[in-house]
Amino acid sequence: MGTIWMTKLFRKIASLYQLSLQISNNNGDIHNGSDILIANHSQLSLHQLENYVGSHLIRDPRDAIVSGYFYHLWTNEAWAQEPQEIYGGQSYQQHLKGLTQEDGLVAEIERFRTYIRDYRLMEWDYQNPRIYEVKYESLIADEQQVFEKMFRHFGFHETAIRKCLKLAKTVSFANVAKRDPGQTKTGSHLRSGRPNQWVDVLNDQHRELIKSLWGDLIIRMGYEVNNDW
Repeated sequence: MGTIWMTKLFRKIASLYQLSLQISNNNGDIHNGSDILIANHSQLSLHQLENYVGSHLIRDPRDAIVSGYFYHLWTNEAWAQEPQEIYGGQSYQQHLKGLTQEDGLVAEIERFRTYIRDYRLMEWDYQNPRIYEVKYESLIADEQQVFEKMFRHFGFHETAIRKCLKLAKTVSFANVAKRDPGQTKTGSHLRSGRPNQWVDVLNDQHRELIKSLWGDLIIRMGYEVNNDW
């Protein structure tokens, strides 16, 4: 959801100011000739770029797991429909639908390890002063404030900030989903949008599994943890 959100916004900004826009899904096709670069999935080596400033959208991995589980139950994405030997010839979606929600979430947690590896979440520098770290949860709570800080980080002048904030309103969760965050719609990529869904969905087994696999990542990303999480 966050990728779609940001892509729509920066497409509008690029169109407004006639800027060149590059969208990359891997490091191999990144070049320095664009005004705006959207690098999906954190697959970006910043030393490839010159004189950059940027932002990095993150989401609590626990919520990403919950969101991913419900999304993968119905998505039409090809990879989720392909038969796989590891699932006895079933697709991942068929495998997921054959499990209880409790076991399905375990499967989603284990699958999330590939995201951590492929998207280099453990290697990312969350303290890089050139990068404005944007938490999805903060964006949902007050998107105009977060976007204003982000545009100032980019060095936009006041007129540009006001214009870009107006553009941001047009691609907000409420405008795109036609409902407020937290109102659930099954079968939508924008299913809920509510932060901290994991508190109500993940049980003790799920939480312990996450801790054992990559609990330190949550702390490194700046999310609070306590003895009950």
